[in-house]
Amino acid sequence: MILKCEGKKNIESPSEKQIVKALKSLKSFGPNSFAILSLPSGDFVQVAGGRMTCLLEKKVGSTIYRAYQSNPSTPFPDGTILSFSGGDVAMKNDEWFNIF
Repeated sequence: MILKCEGKKNIESPSEKQIVKALKSLKSFGPNSFAILSLPSGDFVQVAGGRMTCLLEKKVGSTIYRAYQSNPSTPFPDGTILSFSGGDVAMKNDEWFNIF
């Protein structure tokens, strides 16, 4: 397993503490706006954005899933754009997450 964070050195076999630290350091602007935890198979979990406005996706095989929640964490309407260094993503209201 490899943890890749924008603007930082990759970490092989990261500990839970290293993963939490990386996620809490994300910002939706500048050179630290996404992180990817990947397996040799190509499967991954990725986070884009910052602590208060981020999205979460996972890839298993050839399918990519976007996380959502039953109680939205933000008041943003469907179609609001999450902008980060990797690009712009149109989000649904229930796809926004907060990292605490």
